Amino acid sequence: MHRPKIRYFVDSRNRLNAWRVDSRGRMVGPKRVYEGGWGITGDQHLTYRLKEKGIPVQEQEVNFSGRWSLTPDHQLRLTLDRKETGRVGDELSLAGAIVIAEKDEIGFAVTTKNEDGISKTRVLRLSGKWRADEKNRLLFGVERANGKHDPLVFQGAWEIGKYHEIIYRYETREGVKGKRVQQSFALLGRWEITDRRHLVYRLDKRGKSILQFRVSIETPTLRAKKGEIRFQLGAGRTFSRKTDRDPIVLFGKWKLSRNLSVGFEIEYENGRRQTIQFDTDYHLNSDKSVSFSLKDTEGEKLGLAVTFTKDLLAKSGQAFLRLRRHGKEAAVEGGISIPF
Repeated sequence: MHRPKIRYFVDSRNRLNAWRVDSRGRMVGPKRVYEGGWGITGDQHLTYRLKEKGIPVQEQEVNFSGRWSLTPDHQLRLTLDRKETGRVGDELSLAGAIVIAEKDEIGFAVTTKNEDGISKTRVLRLSGKWRADEKNRLLFGVERANGKHDPLVFQGAWEIGKYHEIIYRYETREGVKGKRVQQSFALLGRWEITDRRHLVYRLDKRGKSILQFRVSIETPTLRAKKGEIRFQLGAGRTFSRKTDRDPIVLFGKWKLSRNLSVGFEIEYENGRRQTIQFDTDYHLNSDKSVSFSLKDTEGEKLGLAVTFTKDLLAKSGQAFLRLRRHGKEAAVEGGISIPF
């Protein structure tokens, strides 16, 4: 379709609208409303399939290229390339709900309504990868042909669900003056503690989608019996409500291996369990407990220690026997008695 300088925009019914503009960008003539539906091409461009009588078949689909982003109201926005309209900064914003949040894909359910009041919903799927930005916000990078990514930044708060999934809640509005609707989506992955300043959420084994959050450890000394680790999100986090300042808490079960490494087992959805494993240094305490100083994957101390009482140690089998042997050796060398 040959297109002179035209301003394109989307109305409250998610339909494509167009206005001819003059060389100064002023609108000329009547507004044109096109009935049709939205889609995504194989190269992640936006397309609009026209349902207009009298339009040649080869002109029934209009494709748009540009930069993807997310509006503060969680609408999917495409800022059009200049070649599309001969203008700079024109935008197409589509209202909808996020219905797909996978390791390498996001999907927006967009409903268009025609003049007869008939609605049709299509899911617009974009491929890319998830990560966290410098403010610990969720971000989905839409993959482009040049290898770069357009960031969809989720500016609201996220939380951890019952099965340690990341849950993001937001609101959408039905129409320009319609009621606000609560929406949410979840990201399913597994947690890792890579160093003392970062908490990682990995969505896939290949490492394409990795969310790395800046954190500090809230309670550096833990009791194994309690079974939790608490973190505070790092500086730079933006807060949308008071409860966002609550700590990030991972619940699980501390386990001691026969080689005296320590594991923290977390339960995820459908009974799936994953263990974060730590190398350790340990200290025998006078109350018969043992404190283990945890190390990261590079062997550096995390600034986190977990203490096992004697009753918990006794359940660890070979690890307990090894500690008891080491305890007796330490007692002889130090001239003290630690009755394991």
